[in-house]
Amino acid sequence: MNSIVPINLNNINFPKNKLITSPNFKSSNVAQSDVVELHKNTTKNVSNEAKLAIGLGIIGTIIGGILIHKHFNKNKLKEAFQSVEQIDKRFAELERNLSDVQKKFKEVFLRDDLTEEQTKEILNGYKEVEKLGLKSTKEEYVKAVFEQAKKNYQIYNPQMTIDIKGRTNWDASCGFCTHANEGIHITQKGLQESRSRLFEIMHHELRHAKQNECLYHCYPNGSIKAEIYHDYLLYKYPNFDEFLKVSREIAKEAGTGNYYKKEWLDVANKKFNIEKVIEERFGKPDPSKVPDEYKKTLEQINNEISTTIHYPYRMEERDAFKIGNMMRELILGIEGK
Repeated sequence: MNSIVPINLNNINFPKNKLITSPNFKSSNVAQSDVVELHKNTTKNVSNEAKLAIGLGIIGTIIGGILIHKHFNKNKLKEAFQSVEQIDKRFAELERNLSDVQKKFKEVFLRDDLTEEQTKEILNGYKEVEKLGLKSTKEEYVKAVFEQAKKNYQIYNPQMTIDIKGRTNWDASCGFCTHANEGIHITQKGLQESRSRLFEIMHHELRHAKQNECLYHCYPNGSIKAEIYHDYLLYKYPNFDEFLKVSREIAKEAGTGNYYKKEWLDVANKKFNIEKVIEERFGKPDPSKVPDEYKKTLEQINNEISTTIHYPYRMEERDAFKIGNMMRELILGIEGK
């Protein structure tokens, strides 16, 4: 078990009967014996619901809405294209540098076997998406980016969807993807961003989905399994009271509220058949599906899953921000952060 890192929740106000969750911001494993120490520093301005959640060992999910996949980019981005002519010019330039584009696509989509012909197909797909963006609503545009990028990432889950503005209790973020890979979520806050920023955010979040797949292939019985279980239930029961009730039931039967423990996983699976969901969304574990050059990064992501490291410094976030920025600069020609 990792040591407990002091967490100051004193300045975070948890709305009553409302779950504020940070899907990819994780605390250390919280054993019941550690809860007392956590409670000593987390009594002021923390609701009874939050305290009980801490007691169940799920503190990692309620660190605070400001940490939910919040993009730390303060500068507003301009829109990339104003006309079809600009789009055609940009993509003609990219085709003239096809080998460089191919190399970057291999890194972004983790596809070592990507051919030049497939690279051209991907470029043509993005070109059509950008032309659609000139005459569509933001919602239509971001959906088109999602479908194109999901195909390019070769996301395993065929039922993975995009949810726009559907989860108002997570609107502190621009967008997020839980470890269970049910979908990508873009909030009202996210829709206030420019199309060029939304393009970046979509590739950032789908990178998380790909990370989840790779983690499961390489560490199927590691911490990622517990995170998939937990986030599946978190998404299934977005209402805090319902989630808390289910968490209590599992904790009581398992004898622990720590979702990293086998006892907790066994009870949760018995109640919800989550192993079947995992197979449908991730397939059979197969480390050969993960490029060798990505395994070092993946190892660090795996090692950090159950530790407390501030949001932007986690490898999963550093990796996703890098990829989101890379795709924005490559396809749209807009530099910056």
